[in-house]
Amino acid sequence: MRSYEEIRASVRDLRAAASGADRALTWVAPEALAVARTSRQQVEIFIPGAPLRASVSTVKEHLDHRTWYHGHEPIDANRIVIPHGPGYDQIAAVICKELIDAGVAEDREGAFTACEGLIAVALDPLVRQDDAVLGLLGELYALEALVSRATDDHVVTVLDGWQGWKPSLRDFELGRVGVEVKATRRPDSQHRLQGLHQAEPTVVDGVKEQLFLLSLGLEAADEDTEGSINLQDMVRRIEEQLAERGLAAEHIEGFRTHVRDYLRGLDPTSSHRPAWSAPHVVRFARLYDMNDEKVQEGVLRSSQVSSSSFVVQSSITYTMNLPPRVSGDLNPTDGPNQFAQRLLRAALG
Repeated sequence: MRSYEEIRASVRDLRAAASGADRALTWVAPEALAVARTSRQQVEIFIPGAPLRASVSTVKEHLDHRTWYHGHEPIDANRIVIPHGPGYDQIAAVICKELIDAGVAEDREGAFTACEGLIAVALDPLVRQDDAVLGLLGELYALEALVSRATDDHVVTVLDGWQGWKPSLRDFELGRVGVEVKATRRPDSQHRLQGLHQAEPTVVDGVKEQLFLLSLGLEAADEDTEGSINLQDMVRRIEEQLAERGLAAEHIEGFRTHVRDYLRGLDPTSSHRPAWSAPHVVRFARLYDMNDEKVQEGVLRSSQVSSSSFVVQSSITYTMNLPPRVSGDLNPTDGPNQFAQRLLRAALG
């Protein structure tokens, strides 16, 4: 059985991949456990075989099973990516050592379950950073789709409608139309709601809000993946679009300021953090009409808890899992072109 020092040396000597297909696997337990290094210097841990079942939500969201390639050789395996930074090579080595000691060669599921808590701890800083980046990337993906399809006289209205950069009721407020944007790494439209209001249309002066929820499935990708997006490129692309549409410099600078406000003063186009250049592919873009009676029947509403005098409604958070289809082909609306056009028609006519 390999010692921690031997595993640490193997991790230290890993060569960074030039692309996703160029990774070089190093087996730390023959045919049972392998490591590699991404082009962004992150350590990948691979457990070959059928998909593993994670019980910790943090691990579940970052456990990725598919066919991977090292050189031109395919391998079906579960992958966990350990964050890059001081000390994380050692943490990756510790996880590998614990998996080996737990018997990953003989009992993959048992060893993985035994080490899941340790893996979750290692992923914690990645999750906290990931949440902010994923949320902003989702909102900018929506903003770019709307800006690119809005008429020239409505571009400023769309830009001003983005409210997600500050504390606000909705991520987008376009007249009586409100939009919540939820991005996930999961394969389904399961999202954490930070309050009942995120799934419930408001009523102001007798007028009911038309509420939509945009569910985006974002999957981490290799840098050479066609059609991938990242935060840095998305910000630059929107700035270029705004300039091409003839917006004044004050509007473009206002957009830059809002991005920095979202990231607590940091500028993703002038600073480098691995998460800001990390590529993603959009696996699905579903725009749900939250006013749909079938949706409202399936979500938690304020009327259901208003009679509970001991419950503080503002403290309620919950997880919602929307089906791929609610009302035939009408709800949700699929695809960036389709969801943007529907929102623009609803908000601007």
